[in-house]
Amino acid sequence: MFSSFFAGRLGAQGQVDFSRFELSLSVGSGVVLTDGKVGDTPSFPLNFDVSFMYFPKAWLSVGLALGNDSLLFFNSSRKVALTPCVRFHWLRKEIITLYSGLGYSIVVPYLFSGNTAGRRWYEDFQVNPVGITFGRSVFGFAELGFGARQIIPPFRLGVGYRF
Repeated sequence: MFSSFFAGRLGAQGQVDFSRFELSLSVGSGVVLTDGKVGDTPSFPLNFDVSFMYFPKAWLSVGLALGNDSLLFFNSSRKVALTPCVRFHWLRKEIITLYSGLGYSIVVPYLFSGNTAGRRWYEDFQVNPVGITFGRSVFGFAELGFGARQIIPPFRLGVGYRF
């Protein structure tokens, strides 16, 4: 009787409780050249990114992100990126999580500007070598990234909620 009681308690203690879903939002700015031509003045687009992640395992999350730049000036939007992504959480503690991620983006340039010259959409990759979250249910995060969802500088800061 006592052995089955303790075995059940030990089995329950071995299970790690973690949130299965995560919703995050980041807003930031960067510096880009308007057309990349000599003499162009740099612009400072405002970008946003909304991500929804699902955790099938404590060390793995999969999800979808939607991002845009130049939200501040609605008619000057440069791109919208839809990115299915995966993250590998290589350190997961009660308050701090470290992760790396990969994504494959479908990018639609000039979605809201009416300028349809050139390509209508293109593909791009997203690589996040390192990201960190601080907090439990409500958390802050910072990540380094390269690809469709990042502009110069390649850092994003944001907040999120786990449930």
